Amino acid sequence: MSIYAKRLGIRFFQPDGVRLRRWLWLSYLRTAIIPLLFVELTFLAVFWLSTAIVYREDVNVMRVVSTRYLDDVASREAANINANLERISRATSLLAKQSVRALEQGSASPPADAARYWSGPNGSIYTAFDNGGTASFYSGHQPVGASERQKMWRLGALDPLMIDMKTADPIISSIYINTSDSYNRIYPYVDVLSQYPAKMNIPSYNFYYEADQSHNPGKHQVWTDAYIDPAGHGWMVSSIAPVWRAGALDGVVGMDITLDSVIGRLLSSKLPWSAYAILVDRNGGIIAMPPRGEQDLGLRELKDHSYSSAIITDTFKPEAFNLSRRANTKRLGQALLRQDKGQVKLDLRGGGYIASFARVPGPGWSLVVIAPESAIYASANGLRVRLQSVIVIMALALVAFYAMFFLYLYIRARGMARQIAEPVSRLSDMANAIGKGEYRQQFEPIAIYELQDLGSQMVAAGALLEEAHQRIAEQEKVLATALEAQQKLSEERSRMVLLVSHELRTPLAIIGSSAQILARKATTLSPVDVKARAGKFTNAVMRMSDILEKLTASVDGPREGAVDEAVQKQSLNEIVWNVVNGLVGFKRISLVLPVEEVLIDCAPTVVIAVRTLVDNALRYSPTTEPVTVSARWLGDTVEISVSDNGPGIPTMELDRIGERYFRGSNGTLSEGAGVGLFIARKILQPLGGQLLIKSSEAGATATIHIPARWAMLKASL
Repeated sequence: MSIYAKRLGIRFFQPDGVRLRRWLWLSYLRTAIIPLLFVELTFLAVFWLSTAIVYREDVNVMRVVSTRYLDDVASREAANINANLERISRATSLLAKQSVRALEQGSASPPADAARYWSGPNGSIYTAFDNGGTASFYSGHQPVGASERQKMWRLGALDPLMIDMKTADPIISSIYINTSDSYNRIYPYVDVLSQYPAKMNIPSYNFYYEADQSHNPGKHQVWTDAYIDPAGHGWMVSSIAPVWRAGALDGVVGMDITLDSVIGRLLSSKLPWSAYAILVDRNGGIIAMPPRGEQDLGLRELKDHSYSSAIITDTFKPEAFNLSRRANTKRLGQALLRQDKGQVKLDLRGGGYIASFARVPGPGWSLVVIAPESAIYASANGLRVRLQSVIVIMALALVAFYAMFFLYLYIRARGMARQIAEPVSRLSDMANAIGKGEYRQQFEPIAIYELQDLGSQMVAAGALLEEAHQRIAEQEKVLATALEAQQKLSEERSRMVLLVSHELRTPLAIIGSSAQILARKATTLSPVDVKARAGKFTNAVMRMSDILEKLTASVDGPREGAVDEAVQKQSLNEIVWNVVNGLVGFKRISLVLPVEEVLIDCAPTVVIAVRTLVDNALRYSPTTEPVTVSARWLGDTVEISVSDNGPGIPTMELDRIGERYFRGSNGTLSEGAGVGLFIARKILQPLGGQLLIKSSEAGATATIHIPARWAMLKASL
């Protein structure tokens, strides 16, 4: 080890006879292969973990989004259905009222189209052909006499209203009135003999008896369960209302709407995530559903029905369509009976489903929107599968890469073992670099002792040269700094002498000239003239005193620390007013003072600073232009600003304003020592205050900021 290495505390690798090829191979293994393999495996682990986290978060987000969407669809569509049904309900109630009026006040005389009313088999009366109006049918279940015929004629007054209602609302399939003696008047026209059975007992059908006293004690409009329409319109529901006269149920009016007109649009629409809607009645029975619902629930919609059987008796959905009676939908059925809206999970066809439901208030039905969870999470599952495939591909690529990389390193190590001359080349490069001033060099340890020792000595020599070079550079910086400070001090002293001689020359000239006048005209001057000359002496002396005071303060600097604690708090408005009132030219000054009373406990300092700013503004601005002095309370600071309409300060000189003895080019023709703003800034520093100066072509503004700890807001004036 060299003497230079010992001085610098440098320790080098000592060779132990390891062969170069083996040493290179082990070095590659420790420094390249193992760390890189660790990094790659860590990256794969992090990628796999992030994939799992992303999948979980995607599933959670999709769950929240899908459930909210399904709830929204169910509630919105249920509200739409209810709005349509509510319109039908009001129309049904109106028809019931008009039916009572027609039965009591309608004409009992045969109408103009009485020729349409024929006598049929089994004592029935029916309309034989369509004239664009209603169809009538007395089934003959009860004998038809003169009073029954008069009832037909009276109810004929409803025809215009029934036609208008059907025309105005396209979802209405048919409008009718059925009486207790099995008379039916219906619009649009139907072939009653082929559609209705002989001696049909109308009160035995649900579209009649569900409005009677036992089923509808409130005597209001109600909705029937789904049934097959005897008039041939398929599965439908009816809005019915009783017609009570003299305390008896005289008839029932109704409006039929097919299920397809109520929910057909929703059943055929395509919802996200393969969702679909079903309509359930107030007892939990399925009223309508799309083919997807038939597949998932294992049901087949009853579309092939025989009207020959439908007209004989009521035909309703079988028990298999009741959700409460099925094992896989029992929870949903029970929830529909208990809640107006909600969400239930189902297990259909071996998979999870989400069912959101909302109540249709009028008939008490429920709209259920069902979506398979597999479809909801399909995008997240697809992304997870793709990411897992990427991980497998990356792992296989990593294995292939390292197999090739190991082979490459082995060949490279053998080749480098033959390149013994490379360290010599490095040593030569180090010597050249040190000669160019690049003293800090590094020499990687090698197994060849002689080359290792030579490299160590070169590194140590470079370090010693760098240390010597740094010491020389630091000494040059110290000398340059000292020389610059000395030159600056010399310049300041020269500037101060020139300023003092310039500023004192004028008042001394005034004193000299005034003294000569007194000497020549002592016997002729009046007392007033003498007093005037004495005033000039006094003003000149005060001016010299003010100059000397500022120069002394600029040299000695203000006393460090806080302001005098014995000074009483003084009003900010009073401070500004007293400063302005004591200056020559105060009539040019415009004051903008706060309405709050702000007390300052650093008054002497503020007085000096404000007086300096106002005096500068008056001195360096035209005598015809106003000077504005404003003060305000900002909560955390007190701000005092002085603005003038003078020529402003040149941009190149703005940063130097406030330096000791510096005067701007615009102020060389005015009196001053160049220390006013310097003193103002220095005396504000112990307070934590600031003096900011801004300038433009329209004038300059100097602003004092004093922290609120030196002031307090007393009260509103």
